[in-house]
Amino acid sequence: MAKDRMDLWLNDTQGNNIEVIISNNDAMAIGALALLKEHHKKLPIFSVDALPRVLRFVKSGDITGTVLNDGVTQSRVLVKLARDLAQGKPMNKGADWTLENNSIRTPDIAIDQDNIDKFLK
Repeated sequence: MAKDRMDLWLNDTQGNNIEVIISNNDAMAIGALALLKEHHKKLPIFSVDALPRVLRFVKSGDITGTVLNDGVTQSRVLVKLARDLAQGKPMNKGADWTLENNSIRTPDIAIDQDNIDKFLK
């Protein structure tokens, strides 16, 4: 779907005005990248998920960056939160997360050329 949308945009009269691609997930970024290559264009592409395939694209420079929505940290935070609440402790004392509008926000991790080697396996 992202590939089809990019094709429409690039073939539009405003296609040359596109400066950057920001996608909601890595699969969409891969589709956008494929279409850009078909059009022989290079644009910065940013996405979310840090899938292994996209990490390789970040390493090669085809994709500029992705964000790791860190499930390990999220799980750790939930266990700590449950333990603290069960023990009657304040729920975010010394925590590496915040509470916003009844949602727990853990830090996401931006991955780009500066730190890609820490995430490639």
